[in-house]
Amino acid sequence: MHSDKPSLYQSKAREYVPDWLLAPEGLPPGFETCWGFLLRTEPWVLLDVSRGIAGLSEEDQKARALSRRYREPFVEVDTGGGVIGAFTRPVLHDTFPTNP
Repeated sequence: MHSDKPSLYQSKAREYVPDWLLAPEGLPPGFETCWGFLLRTEPWVLLDVSRGIAGLSEEDQKARALSRRYREPFVEVDTGGGVIGAFTRPVLHDTFPTNP
């Protein structure tokens, strides 16, 4: 059963990962960053990612490649701390295949 209440892992992950990586301003509806997706689905993974943008750069690149292969749109968001990708849910599920 899923709860909308933030888990202990989600609360702890928010201490390590800045909001501009999780849900940057200007993010279009239907798109999520790799960090936001993991916060929602596997927040404990983010406890090991303390390097900012570099923490998930490989996954960001994989999601970009999958978006191109699937012909799914993706957007680049300038967060002020760097440019990150935002992707559709199907792309993110294939980027992180162990997620529900």
